[in-house]
Amino acid sequence: MKIVLSTLPSEGQVKAYVTPKRYFNPDVRYMPLGLLSVASGIEGHEVVILDPASMGWSIPETVARIETERPDVLGISTITLRLWALARILKETSVRYKVVGGPHVVNYAEETLALGATAVIKGDGDFMLAQWLDGCPKGIFTGFVEDLSVLPRLDFSLLNIPDYILESQAVASSMFKESGLRWPVFTSKGCPYHCTFCENLERHYRMKPASRIALEMWEGVNQGAACVHAQDDMFHLKGAEISRCLIDGEFSLPWSARIRADTPLKTLELMAEAGCRRVHVGVEALDDSLLAWACKGFTEKRLEQFLSDCQACHLEVLAYLIMGIPGEMPAYRESLLPRLESLGVKYFYLNILYPFPNTRYYASLLESGVYETDYWRVFASHPELDWEIPLPRSKEEQLELEAFVEETK
Repeated sequence: MKIVLSTLPSEGQVKAYVTPKRYFNPDVRYMPLGLLSVASGIEGHEVVILDPASMGWSIPETVARIETERPDVLGISTITLRLWALARILKETSVRYKVVGGPHVVNYAEETLALGATAVIKGDGDFMLAQWLDGCPKGIFTGFVEDLSVLPRLDFSLLNIPDYILESQAVASSMFKESGLRWPVFTSKGCPYHCTFCENLERHYRMKPASRIALEMWEGVNQGAACVHAQDDMFHLKGAEISRCLIDGEFSLPWSARIRADTPLKTLELMAEAGCRRVHVGVEALDDSLLAWACKGFTEKRLEQFLSDCQACHLEVLAYLIMGIPGEMPAYRESLLPRLESLGVKYFYLNILYPFPNTRYYASLLESGVYETDYWRVFASHPELDWEIPLPRSKEEQLELEAFVEETK
């Protein structure tokens, strides 16, 4: 059979106020590593990967591309914010078998079937889709890869690598001013933490062996990348071990990784020695009460020590912060930027607290009666174009938050 695996276009997606638009750069494209892993596990069939999310295609363009390929099976990975595009593509494509996976289906599998999917795969699709192709049955299927070392080596010939190169003329509009190919790797599946605001629904945490991660970083060298970035948040859990592998192999590219703000100094030192130049960190807040609400598991004092350690190791820091956490005071906002500067934070993203589906924050809004309707459940059954969830705070406070993050550049 011929299988097309596709991301979703952004057209019609939910209007979420969480991140200011200036942080999004259409010139920076991210390889669909999840789909690539699924595709690399399929044998005996022809596989094509489409990436409208990166290419900026509209929904009609995506439908036309799929129809041109004339596949027997269409596989789509979806997030809840892009459900309108999913519904349209399921309805408007003529493919016989349509299977959907991704974060959205973890809690909305039945609703996804009702939108027109033949099947829904919850959990890891890496081998599940290959198994499902034997008969293409209808229904909901769940599977997990316990040992990530058995995942097949990614077949990058399925992607047009030049599509993901940041050309030199686009560098001025990028945050890090790095041209060329920024090579992505994923080190793990799931998350062992329970942050109040986060919609990472996969608590079944597993991590690849350090040697496997190092090999995937070396693939960037083979592909002519300018740098490497570990895109998931768990690098620190094996950061020391991975760094030793890179040091032993004399790894030759600068790299960056997402880590926790309680990563030990020794791990940071090894990462720097191995060529790490920047760490991306979920700081969220510089206040103990706000950190406690977010269930971050570290204190303001520990955070300050971490940032000091990063400076000592000559590691640049990109800090993600959340504005609008309950209990946040005007004086806190006024002092935030000077404090970030004094703590050596070179880059930062200011995001507004948003009620993502299936988060502890969203559940609290339902339990307290702020929301009397499970809006995300309704939306999952009846997607709407450019849908907006009702504000969980007053319009006045929302405008204040939006003004603060827009003015802070």
